Amino acid sequence: MTPRALDPRRLRCLVVATWYPSATRPVDGIFVRETARAVARCNDVAVLFAEPAAPGEPPARSDRVEDGLRTVRIAFRPLPTRRASLPLRLLALRTGFARLAATGFRPDVVHAHVYVGGAGAVLMGRRAGIPVVVSEHLGAFVAGTLRAPQRRLARWVYEHADLTCPVSDDLGRRLATLAPRATLCTMSNVVDTTIFHPGGGRVDGPPRLLAVGALEPRKRFDQLLYALPSLREEAPIVLDIAGAGPSRGALEALARRLGVSDAVTFHGRQTPHAVATLMRHADVLVLPSIVENQPVVLLEAQACGLPVVATDVGGISEIVNPTTGLLIPPDDPAALTSAITSILSTTYNPTTLSTHAQTHYSHTTLAAQWDTVYRKLIAAR
Repeated sequence: MTPRALDPRRLRCLVVATWYPSATRPVDGIFVRETARAVARCNDVAVLFAEPAAPGEPPARSDRVEDGLRTVRIAFRPLPTRRASLPLRLLALRTGFARLAATGFRPDVVHAHVYVGGAGAVLMGRRAGIPVVVSEHLGAFVAGTLRAPQRRLARWVYEHADLTCPVSDDLGRRLATLAPRATLCTMSNVVDTTIFHPGGGRVDGPPRLLAVGALEPRKRFDQLLYALPSLREEAPIVLDIAGAGPSRGALEALARRLGVSDAVTFHGRQTPHAVATLMRHADVLVLPSIVENQPVVLLEAQACGLPVVATDVGGISEIVNPTTGLLIPPDDPAALTSAITSILSTTYNPTTLSTHAQTHYSHTTLAAQWDTVYRKLIAAR
């Protein structure tokens, strides 16, 4: 059958989120919002988010413009496990979909993020005859922590969606093994290059390291603290850590035990603009994680013209190369110290880094790529 000609009009895209930023959890699913903002450059977007109600709070609904996007939130009262809560999440998504339809928004394509939201998207899409694409970001596929029921659901979602888009080739290989009948296409995360870009240069002072991310064990920020005393024997290096999480107290205590508290600043959770400023003032971003897919923070650093030291896990090797930074094995403190020393003595061209990010990961680039994906799916119907 010959595909229909691609439709030149703006499409209507429904983004179904499993995680999405909120007032109480402002960093959850930022990558989903950024992709939706990118898509909205070419097409009309509505975001549908079924969110668990906070303990003690009644489930609520809202339909308003957030960050320039129509965002429909349908809260549900979660049960003790995600598996038990799934029917309630699906019912909430169905309610939100009906709300959108009642106000005249009938999507041409449904774009879900993460297989949990993808389950609802596939059911809605099949009922309405609308193509469904699922973006997958979940680090549990790299960590191997999904249980059998979760893997079965993920397989069903990927094999019943029109297209599944892992954020890295590494993740794509894992999904291909899990769901061999799925149609896969790697699609990168996106970075807002109007926020993350080179500035007027770093401020005067000692060499400055930067770590950005959730303060939790898998990020291995403790290894960075352990490396600091020996690094400071060569130069008065300082470290900025931006992020919040359960490991903050332990990391602060470790800095005190190592005698480097005066060289470490814990900034807590920061806005994107504040993170971009920290990046423009730093000499290198360090990410010593043991589990990642395609960390957006590395794209942001590149957009700011900042080189990185990162562990060779997940899809990181697909975005870090000798022109953008150095890769090290995970859980290798000696390699971490050596790479930081090496990168501080190497000159990187901020313009080269930021131009590469602008070309490959910007809103403009991903908007065009997603528009092409959507139109091909629609034309193939």
